[in-house]
Amino acid sequence: MKAQSDYLLHNQLKQLLDSFTALLGIRIAIFTPEGRELQAGLNKPGCDYCRRLRNHFEFEPRCRSLDRKMLKQATKLRRLVYYPCHGHLSEAILPLLNEGTLVGFLMIGQFRTQRQQCTALLNTLRSGKQRKSLLAAYRETPCFSPSQITNILAIYQAIADLTIAKGLISFRQFQSLRPIIEFIRESPNRPLSLEQAAELAGKSTSSISHLFKRLTGHTFKRYQIEYKLNQARTLFRTNPEKSVAEVARRLGYEDPFYFSRLFKKYQGRAPSFFKTTRSLAKGLKRSGVKIEK
Repeated sequence: MKAQSDYLLHNQLKQLLDSFTALLGIRIAIFTPEGRELQAGLNKPGCDYCRRLRNHFEFEPRCRSLDRKMLKQATKLRRLVYYPCHGHLSEAILPLLNEGTLVGFLMIGQFRTQRQQCTALLNTLRSGKQRKSLLAAYRETPCFSPSQITNILAIYQAIADLTIAKGLISFRQFQSLRPIIEFIRESPNRPLSLEQAAELAGKSTSSISHLFKRLTGHTFKRYQIEYKLNQARTLFRTNPEKSVAEVARRLGYEDPFYFSRLFKKYQGRAPSFFKTTRSLAKGLKRSGVKIEK
């Protein structure tokens, strides 16, 4: 498990988080892959309404359970997940993926839509004073129209994309692995053993094994596989004319059947799925059919 001190957050990322919160009044925060908070825009705490539910109405276990569930779902789907919470507010979570490796999460919330109401929840409270104070706190949370939320989520996605593209979050000890990472990325067709990797980094094999697991969440072998298969996925989508055997050889796999089995095991679908999907999309586009992404 990585400690918070293992992470480096670029000042530009902190400025983006601060600007997002200042402009919209929405809390935005970056989390580790394990779900521990690293930084929140303007150090903004959770909204008063949410704190009341957690502290005075025993919502804490339910809220934590939902957060864990959504973290897992976003990791599995590898994309933004937008969802309502138990208090009838909206939240969103985005996995930050660098070459297929999960480096953290970006979360926003809590805010409400013009259609959301907490009436049913308030009706469960016996005290009229409780209902009045909770309703007041609910109404103080930022409220947006559906079209505004669409634009907010687009900005949110752009912050995540920029964070990865410009390396605005990194691990302090990642520099130790940089020669190995660069070799894998520049020469994906060349095999690299753990012993060779250790020699590149000037460290022992046990140190390299430990660092890969600690900093990327994967073993050294698994990291290589994940990287190559993500590259293959991109090649299938951008060059559907290339055969499975051609892509396999380009990534250092001489046996296309072994490569296909490996691809399906780790990517969840056979290579043919991505080739066929891309070819079909191109054909429909040429025919003037609009493709909704």
